[in-house]
Amino acid sequence: LSLSLSLSLSLSLSLLRSLSSLSRSLSLIPAALSIFLNSAAAAAAAAAAASKASVPQTHRLANEAVKGAMSERCMPDVVGACMCVAAEYRDSSPPLAAGALSALRRYIDWASLPIISDQNPQFLALLEDLALGIPSHASAAPPPDTLRCAAAECLAQMVSKKMDSVDKLGFINKSRLLEIVLRWAAASPILRTGGGRGGG
Repeated sequence: LSLSLSLSLSLSLSLLRSLSSLSRSLSLIPAALSIFLNSAAAAAAAAAAASKASVPQTHRLANEAVKGAMSERCMPDVVGACMCVAAEYRDSSPPLAAGALSALRRYIDWASLPIISDQNPQFLALLEDLALGIPSHASAAPPPDTLRCAAAECLAQMVSKKMDSVDKLGFINKSRLLEIVLRWAAASPILRTGGGRGGG
C-alpha cells in the first residue's frame, strides 16, 4: 500500500469520524464545523489523486481494499453527519450546509448506493427537497441556488456511480430525479425558450 494513499485514507477516516461525533452537538460553532468539512474534502481529494497514481497492480488492489473497508465502517456515519449539518444549517447558514454536501460528494464513489440511500432515506429526501427548492417549513425562504446546486451535484454523483443497471434503474424510479430535471429545465431560460445556437 503506497504511503501517500495510506496516510490520506487514514486522515479521511479520522476526520470523518470526528465530524460525525462533532455534528451530534450542533451547538459547536459553524466555523469549527466548516474547518472539519473542508479538511475532510481535502483528504478525500488527496486519496483520490493517490489512487490514480501509477503504482504496481498489487498496490492498487490493496488501495481498493482499504477504501472498501473504510466505506463499510464509516460511510453510514459520514452520510448521517453531513445530513445533520446540511439539515440544521440550510436556513441559518446555507454556505455551511452546501459545504457539508460538497464534502460528502467526494466520498459517494466510495460507498455502495444502499449505504447512501437505503440506510439513510432521510438524506435522499433532503437532497431532493433542496434540489427542488422546497423550503424547510412554511415560513422559511427557499434554499439559495448554491445549496440547490450542491444537492443536485450529490444526486448526479449518485446516478453516475458504476453499478448494476437494474440497481441504477431502481434507484432512479424510486427517487424524484425526473421531477428535479423537469423543474430545473422549466426554470432555465435557454431550455424553456429553445434558445442557444439554432434556436428561434
